[in-house]
Amino acid sequence: MKLHYEVYRQIFFERLKEMVPEELLLLNAGPISEVTDSADRFYRLQFFAEGFCAEQHKRDVEPDDAVTQAYKQISAKFAAMPKAEEVKKYAMENREEVTPMCALIRNEGVEELLKGRPFYRIADMCIIFTAQIKYEGVKEMIGFNVTDEIMEGWKVNREELMRVVGGKFFRPMQIGSAIVTDLPAALKAYFKEEVEIPEIKAKVYVPAIKGLPSGIMSIVHPGFLPALAQKTESKGYFVLPTGLINLSPLLIDDDGTVTAEQCRELLQILNKKEPYSVLSDEVLLFDGKGIKKAE
Repeated sequence: MKLHYEVYRQIFFERLKEMVPEELLLLNAGPISEVTDSADRFYRLQFFAEGFCAEQHKRDVEPDDAVTQAYKQISAKFAAMPKAEEVKKYAMENREEVTPMCALIRNEGVEELLKGRPFYRIADMCIIFTAQIKYEGVKEMIGFNVTDEIMEGWKVNREELMRVVGGKFFRPMQIGSAIVTDLPAALKAYFKEEVEIPEIKAKVYVPAIKGLPSGIMSIVHPGFLPALAQKTESKGYFVLPTGLINLSPLLIDDDGTVTAEQCRELLQILNKKEPYSVLSDEVLLFDGKGIKKAE
């Protein structure tokens, strides 16, 4: 009997994490992915693994065989990658060639991940710092974690690093969003089954920032939500940081027809059905000025 996809997916991820050496989790060839499974330190390979897993499930490949095939591809991709220590040393000596970035991760269970590295807390999430650099002999950009040691090499503190990230990463952006006109139908199509959700009649937006692989950073970007609110003529949004659809939060228009409790109920339902995408259990509120916990 063919396994339900969520069961198949869980087996695939757990076994692949057991096989992948630690050094492959510290470097990343190509664009840095948003963090969706940071507590297990597996986020560097998340985008690849998601697509590969779904394709193998469609083909009815046994999970163990799928993991073996995935690992072969991962190993080939990283075979020519330099050691993490070499990249770190090179990045400290060539700061002007570094493109600093940041990512939003969940707060729970990431104590080991946060050791020895700068971060900020936002509600029950964390902003961590990553970076990209061109390395000799490697065709694509290499991504790496910014650590306290690297900051010392650059002679910057956390606040200065955030300003640099703001200048390079939060550059002028083209905002966009998709309107979810029928949330129950959209979630039913996503999960491929009926999903009971609270009665929400307000408009639901899925944000997008041109040039970024995911819209989840719209929560952090200082100009995105104000610009989107002006564009959609909204006074504010309830923010559900699920990372569910296109790795973007759901923004529910605070038009007076929906409550924070309804949004919390919806977030709990989504988090239970999609545990690998859990970013936060807290609903946030953008009130037109800033983001805070929804009361």
